[in-house]
Amino acid sequence: MGKEYDLLLKGGTLIDPGSETYGQKDLAIKQGRIASVRTYISENHAYKVIDVSGLHVMPGLIDLHVHCYPPSPWTGDGFVEDAFCSQTGVTYAVDAGTTGAGNFELFRDNFIIPSTTRLKAYVHIANVGLSGPEKHGESMDLKHLDPEATAAMILANPDYTIGVKVRQAELQVGDSGLEPLRLAIRAAEIANCHVMVHIGGGTDLEEALDMLRPGDVVTHCCHGGEPNIIYEGHKVRRSVQNAYAREVIFDLGHGGGSFNFDVAERAIGEGYPPHTVSSDLHSSSYHITVKSLLEAMAKCMAVGMSLNDVVRATTINAAEVIGDGEEFGDLSNRAIADITVLEVVDGKHVFSDVSGNERMGEFNLDPRHTIQQGKVIWSHPKNSEE
Repeated sequence: MGKEYDLLLKGGTLIDPGSETYGQKDLAIKQGRIASVRTYISENHAYKVIDVSGLHVMPGLIDLHVHCYPPSPWTGDGFVEDAFCSQTGVTYAVDAGTTGAGNFELFRDNFIIPSTTRLKAYVHIANVGLSGPEKHGESMDLKHLDPEATAAMILANPDYTIGVKVRQAELQVGDSGLEPLRLAIRAAEIANCHVMVHIGGGTDLEEALDMLRPGDVVTHCCHGGEPNIIYEGHKVRRSVQNAYAREVIFDLGHGGGSFNFDVAERAIGEGYPPHTVSSDLHSSSYHITVKSLLEAMAKCMAVGMSLNDVVRATTINAAEVIGDGEEFGDLSNRAIADITVLEVVDGKHVFSDVSGNERMGEFNLDPRHTIQQGKVIWSHPKNSEE
């Protein structure tokens, strides 16, 4: 007689904000889906058993903001999405607008479809996608911004796209003001989706936030440039509070220049933490300012978010932004069995923000197993099960 389960994770501490399930639980998987979560499940019922005692079991981590289109100067050859994601507990990633309507199909055919990691993308409002770090900003010349073409590309690719991206900072828009954001919102309205807007130096932040609709995403929400979400270094801006109230999403987007400890600590302390925590891994952030989504999560813990908070921000919250909250982001029965197993390492850990400011954290996060659709796709070499 065959066994009831394909895989059993035994003895771990479950953290599942999506189903509000916490504590020591055994978790069983069958045919790529969660089959049972109980205090005790016998080892005799599973073909394969992994002892995860002393480890934390959570839904597969979702990174809402990466750049992984290799031809782009923002990706280069530094960030190899499949191998890197699996080794850091990420089972689902979203490319944040590296390509636009003019080159998205190349990205889709050559990288998204063959990817082992679940991968979707925002389509940039600029047809060429992101310009290079040292090149002419992609939204300086409005003739390159085509809402109809952007919307058409999204509508034609519902399995691979989630919305429209725009970078709304002086370096990218020049004298175009808020018109790129207006055009991005127009494209999103045509395609019935949401916008992710990059905020940075020179943004008319108050007006930009007022333009956003429920479900639109503000990324780089804890950057330290001016203006930022903290008014004159003291309080969270009223426009930010209003945006939170009408369910605009605030995303960390750490990256190479967009995470400041003081801004994050103030916002978290006042009750306005990032809804989603993302890495913004790209060619000038990878292994320089942030090594992984796990490091971004640990930094947020160092300035006031709890472990449960950062897990929520990288699982169910991110899944709901993508529109996949019914299948991913939690460990309820019949959900897709994307699972991350971590070791929470106690001690004193020194973290740096993008300006080199330091904070001491009490915890670091060490990946131990990554499971996608019920299959173990990576285990740390220290685990005997590998």
